[in-house]
Amino acid sequence: MKPMKNLLLMGLLSALGAGGALAAERSHFTHFITRDGATLKDGDKVFRFAGIHAPELHRIEDDARGPCRADPRGWGQYFKWPTAQEQQNWIQAMVQTGAKAQRVYVLSVQQEFDKACGRETHILAPETADGMPRLNEKAMRVYDNMIAEADKQGLRLILPFIDHWWWWAGASSLRRSIMKKRKTFIGPIARPSKPIWM
Repeated sequence: MKPMKNLLLMGLLSALGAGGALAAERSHFTHFITRDGATLKDGDKVFRFAGIHAPELHRIEDDARGPCRADPRGWGQYFKWPTAQEQQNWIQAMVQTGAKAQRVYVLSVQQEFDKACGRETHILAPETADGMPRLNEKAMRVYDNMIAEADKQGLRLILPFIDHWWWWAGASSLRRSIMKKRKTFIGPIARPSKPIWM
């Protein structure tokens, strides 16, 4: 009876160990992409890529609903978050076309008319006059899943953070949302970001 008990215990420990290994998979990549003058490098090798722009990997423009009438710009659309399966399918399709790197769109910043349009954003306005902008947990889980799925499938991502345009809002919207609460000038808050290479 004792050998059977030991065998069951070993089987259970092996299963638990394998589950932990799956949960913490090693990265598909060895290096971050670096720049040497005008040359991109993957370790000591030159890194070159071509591909399409994939803005909707972490936030989908819901064109079927048309523009939101509550948006004074007249062209502001509705948005929704992609599912994990949609992200997996899109990334898989890009990798199958031979893509090695992909630029996604910036994080969206809350604007005053987003609530009337039912639009969720990545960056939320401060809750208090002395507060800082907050991250939307739901949106960041979608963003995190995009990064994890791209790594799993071997696709590098170019991740710009804040836009200088006001399409998904950007540096000026972020500055405005903070200044509205504080009612004082606080200097430059954000400038258009340089992409982070994963």
